[in-house]
Amino acid sequence: MGDPVELGVMSMLVAPGTYERQTDTGRTVTASGYDLYLRGTPPFPVRVGDTVHVRGETLTIINTPEEWRRGDQYVGVQYHAERSLDA
Repeated sequence: MGDPVELGVMSMLVAPGTYERQTDTGRTVTASGYDLYLRGTPPFPVRVGDTVHVRGETLTIINTPEEWRRGDQYVGVQYHAERSLDA
């Protein structure tokens, strides 16, 4: 694994949030991050584990990107990015 490579810049709608989940050991943790909404088709693929720079901080994409739809109409792609739990 090498140094990060910048793939480009995408303008997105950003919704901050906190998310609770249980770890493998049964501990409940609260993570914070953003849901990111991109209108249209992404210019390059974004995958789980990729990092993104949002509002001055680096976060990690933790869920598989999903289609963003309104009813039956495709709007774009939704990403979910979180701060590191170690931060």
